[in-house]
Amino acid sequence: MNNHNFGESDEDTSSFTEKDSASFAIDRKINLMFAMVGIPFQNKGCNYLREAIKLTYKKPTVLNSVMKELYPAVARIFNTAATLVERGIRYEIGVACRSGKMLNLNKMFNFAIADRHYKPSNSEFIALFCEKLNMDSLLHENQNAGFMKIYD
Repeated sequence: MNNHNFGESDEDTSSFTEKDSASFAIDRKINLMFAMVGIPFQNKGCNYLREAIKLTYKKPTVLNSVMKELYPAVARIFNTAATLVERGIRYEIGVACRSGKMLNLNKMFNFAIADRHYKPSNSEFIALFCEKLNMDSLLHENQNAGFMKIYD
């Protein structure tokens, strides 16, 4: 008799765990960046934004059609409307700007991106976070391959 939940095989369980582990690692990195720029975790928009960043990280071309592809994809995940996703993300970015912590983007990227009055568009904000995830991923790969550290 099979002792696995829902009739899963050993292969299914191990690959599911690896995917979960990678997803949790990306979620953790995104959450750290959210905390750094002042995005609170209690609002729905935070979840929408996190999911939009993850989808864009996996498929960067969705930024070419945010309204037609990205927002509807996030909306399907949360069983809501794409307009509510767009508004929730915009709200979270506004909260971050009002918190005064957007200047921490400069620290994240090691060069000047933001000033006191900087308010990125939704797609620009998502692209910045994806770029940071890509930079960290490349750094991690280079360190594992024995290359010198690219940046601190």
